[in-house]
Amino acid sequence: MKLTSWNVNGLRAALGKGLLNWIAQEGTDVICLQEVKAMPEQVSVEWPSGYSVHWNSAERKGYSGTLTLSRRPVLSVERGLGSWLPDNEGRVLTVEPQDQFVVKCYKPNTKRDLSRLPYRELEWDLAFRAYLKALEARKPVVFCRDLNVAHEEADSDPRLQCVFLGNSRAQWAKTPLKPPSDHESDTGNPRCATFQHLPNLGVYSGVRGSRDPLA
Repeated sequence: MKLTSWNVNGLRAALGKGLLNWIAQEGTDVICLQEVKAMPEQVSVEWPSGYSVHWNSAERKGYSGTLTLSRRPVLSVERGLGSWLPDNEGRVLTVEPQDQFVVKCYKPNTKRDLSRLPYRELEWDLAFRAYLKALEARKPVVFCRDLNVAHEEADSDPRLQCVFLGNSRAQWAKTPLKPPSDHESDTGNPRCATFQHLPNLGVYSGVRGSRDPLA
């Protein structure tokens, strides 16, 4: 199964930049998009042929939200974290192909003032782990994600310490479905080697929110 995960930072903007052409060219079996910032009624497009489209939009317009497209038959769809925690921000979307669950996760950030840190660490993280373990008891789980946390200190812009907190990284490490080590390649490994060493420390590919230009 070929799977793609992408934080599009606004689905409507991504559609205007050729997202549909990219989907058609890539031929991915399951596409998981996060931070779509849209509701189905706000997006009038003809998706590439053969895909079923599944949404979990935030109640608040223009905020958060997840979307999964699948070329494989989907047996069931679940939005949110089930009975563990309400999800009115569209953070989690699960589809069930024949042989596994595919969980799309867009984890809440802590905010710059860390005001959401207690919610994330004491409620959301615990509920998410319990949800994954319950699914895993039924069949294998693949989860693709934006966890809003830096893996190592070298992965974070020092101006944005909200993404590099010891407790947040410790919680991330407890997630039952861990990514491979930095030394494992994608070849022959069913999981994605998300974190790779870059030759230049100080180059950040996915950090937003600073007024200063990133290196």
